[in-house]
Amino acid sequence: MKFRGRPRTGYAPRHAGTKILLVEDSSTFTAAASQALGEALGADIQHCSSLAQVQDLIETKGRAFALAVVDLNGPDAPDGEVLAYLQKRGVATVVFTAAFNDETEEQMLARRVAGYVSKCGAEALDELCARVDQVLTMMDARVLILSRDGQMLDMLDDLLAANGCQVVVAEDGADALTLLDEGLEIDVAVVDIGAAGESAFWLLQQIHARCGEDSVRLFGLSTQAHKTVGPRFMRSGGDDFMSVPFITDEFLSRVGALVRLQKRMTALKDLASMDYLTSLPNRRHFFENGPRMIEHAVRRGQNSCIAIADIDHFKRLNDTYGHEVGDIVLRDVAVCLKACIGKPHLLARLGGEEFGILFSNCDIGEATGICEAVRKRIASAAIEADGETISLTISIGLAAIQGGETFDNYLNAADQFLYMAKHAGRDQVMSEYQLIRAIASSA
Repeated sequence: MKFRGRPRTGYAPRHAGTKILLVEDSSTFTAAASQALGEALGADIQHCSSLAQVQDLIETKGRAFALAVVDLNGPDAPDGEVLAYLQKRGVATVVFTAAFNDETEEQMLARRVAGYVSKCGAEALDELCARVDQVLTMMDARVLILSRDGQMLDMLDDLLAANGCQVVVAEDGADALTLLDEGLEIDVAVVDIGAAGESAFWLLQQIHARCGEDSVRLFGLSTQAHKTVGPRFMRSGGDDFMSVPFITDEFLSRVGALVRLQKRMTALKDLASMDYLTSLPNRRHFFENGPRMIEHAVRRGQNSCIAIADIDHFKRLNDTYGHEVGDIVLRDVAVCLKACIGKPHLLARLGGEEFGILFSNCDIGEATGICEAVRKRIASAAIEADGETISLTISIGLAAIQGGETFDNYLNAADQFLYMAKHAGRDQVMSEYQLIRAIASSA
C-alpha cells in the first residue's frame, strides 16, 4: 500500500504535535499509516499492536491521546475489544479495517465512532488522512444548534458531540442572537428551518447585520419537501443546506468542511487585524468591531466608554534614542496595557504612540479606575532599552458612550479629553467624570 501524497498540500500540518494512537497488528499497514498521518497532518504517532499494549501505554505509562486509529480485529481482541476499551476511556476513535460491510457500518454508527475507513482500495490512506483531519478539526469546533424539535435536537446533539464538537443549543432565533451578542464564539450554526420557520431567514439577516458576514458559518436543515427551501436559505446568506433525513457521513463531512473554512477565515482575519509591532489589534480591527460592540451594549442597556491613551513626549524619545528604542517602548507599553485591560474590553493600537480602548459593560467610574491603574503602572515601570533606564508617562482621554452618536463622534470626544489631559500637564486621565468631581471638590 502506498501513500499517494495528495494530503501533503490538501491537509497542511495544522495538527502538528497532536498525539494519535495507532492500533494495528500488520507491520505493512502500520508503516504506511504512520507515514501518511505523520506527513499529511504533522501528528505524533504512537503504535500498539495489541489490546495489552494499549492498556499498558494508557494505564501504566499514563499516555493521553487526542485520537486513536484502530483496527477492529486484533490478536488478543478479535471482537472490537480495543474500540470498547478506548471509548470507555473517552478517546475518540476512527476505525480503519478491512472487515467492512453494510452491517459493520451500521454497527459503527450505533457505537458512535468518530469515523470509519475501509483499508480496501488505492485511496485508503488518503481517505484515512482526510477523515482524521476532519475529526481533529471537529474536536476544536463549537457548533450552535437551533431547533425546537426535541427529536431533531437530540439526534444532532448526540451526533456532533460524539465527533468531539462543543455543542450549544438555542431554542429560537432570539436565544441564538443573545449567545452571539454575549461574545460566544461559534464556528457553525446548524439551523432547523422546519422548526424555526420564517425566523430562520430572519436569524440569518440578524447574524450578518450584528456580527458580520464571516463571523459564523450557517448550515440549514429542513424536513420540508418543497424545492425552494434550500435555494432560499442560501440566498439569505446560508453556507450549506441539506434535506432531512440525511446520510450521517455526508452531514459530518459538510459540517467539517464549514468548520475548516471558518477556522481559515478566522486565522486570516486575525492576521489582517493585528498590529505587527505590539501584537495588539490594529486600527482597522478597532473601527470594524467598536461600532458593533457599542450597538450590542446599547441594545442590552449596558454602559460603555471609550478612551485614547497617548505616550507622553514620544517624539522626543524617538529623536533622543532612535526608532529601535521607540519600538521597544511601544511593545512594553502594550504589555502594560494588556495586563490591565482584558476581556470583554477592546484594546488596540490606533497608530504611532496612540492606543484605543473600548470599555464594554463598564460605567465611567469603573473605566476611570482602570485607566488610573494603567497610568500608575506605566509611570512606575522602568523600561530598559539600549543599556539605559527610561521612565515613561501616558495621558488618557476618556468619554462615556450615551447612545445615538456615531463611532467617530465618541472617538472625537475621547480625543478632546486627551487634549485637555496633555494641556493640563500630562500623566493624567481626563474625562467629564474627573471634571465634575473637581468642580464638586472645589465648591
